[in-house]
Amino acid sequence: MKKFVIPRLIDSHLEKRSRLAAAALAVSLLLGGCGLLPASLTGPAPDQVLFQEGLDSLKGTTAPKAFSRLATEFPDSPWTSRARAIEKALGQVKEDQRDYNQLQKKLEECRVEKERLATDLHSLEKYTLKLKALLTEAGIAEPMPPSR
Repeated sequence: MKKFVIPRLIDSHLEKRSRLAAAALAVSLLLGGCGLLPASLTGPAPDQVLFQEGLDSLKGTTAPKAFSRLATEFPDSPWTSRARAIEKALGQVKEDQRDYNQLQKKLEECRVEKERLATDLHSLEKYTLKLKALLTEAGIAEPMPPSR
């Protein structure tokens, strides 16, 4: 009879372990569905995945399509508010870039105008010297500058 007691004890022990394993699996599945398990055990949430996709696809000042999907599919997600903040910042950057480009264009126009005025000034100075020389040659005294 002792021969049968030991295998029954082992079977009973294995049965308890398998029940415990099944219970642990059920609890982890339930907790994972409720969001009570840490993300490291369940993986990132779908809204977080979309946010990360959007970050990964950021190029220039165009808002990624993943951010639009995030706002549509998860409007109340904290990741959506972060995506909206990034989209707003991208819009501001785009506006600032447009303003910068306009200012660069205006600066170039001013440089061209400055060069033209410098050339005109140089020409006027040459003509002034020639006029003074002609006045001196003709024996005419230099005119007095107008009083203010």
